[in-house]
Amino acid sequence: MDTKLENLQGKVTLSDEVLTYCIAEAALSVDGVCAMADVLGSLVLIPGREVTSKRGIRIARQDDHVTVDVYVIAAFGVEIPQLAWELQNRIKEEVQVVSGRAPEEINIHVQGVRFREQ
Repeated sequence: MDTKLENLQGKVTLSDEVLTYCIAEAALSVDGVCAMADVLGSLVLIPGREVTSKRGIRIARQDDHVTVDVYVIAAFGVEIPQLAWELQNRIKEEVQVVSGRAPEEINIHVQGVRFREQ
C-alpha cells in the first residue's frame, strides 16, 4: 500500500505511514483544528480495496484511486464548512508535494468540538 514514483533517475517508494504523518501534520496546522480524532480501524472492508488507518487518517486504495478520510476535533466557534474546505485544500497541497499526485477524494469528518486551550 505504498506510493511508488518512477522517473529516469530511479524509483521512490513512499509508505502510507509517512503519508499519514504528513497529512496529520498538515491538518493540525489549519487554524480551528484542536486534535486528530481516533479512527476505528477498517470499519468496512471492501474486496479489492486496501485500507490503512492511523493518527486520525484513513487511506483507502483501489487500483489508482486513492481516498483520504481525515477525522478531526474542531475548535468551538469555528465554521465547520469553512474548516472542512481549508482542510481539503491544505491536505491536497501536502499530498501533491509529498507524493507527486493528489488523492481523488478527501473526506473530512468532524468527530467533536472542543474549547480552545489558552
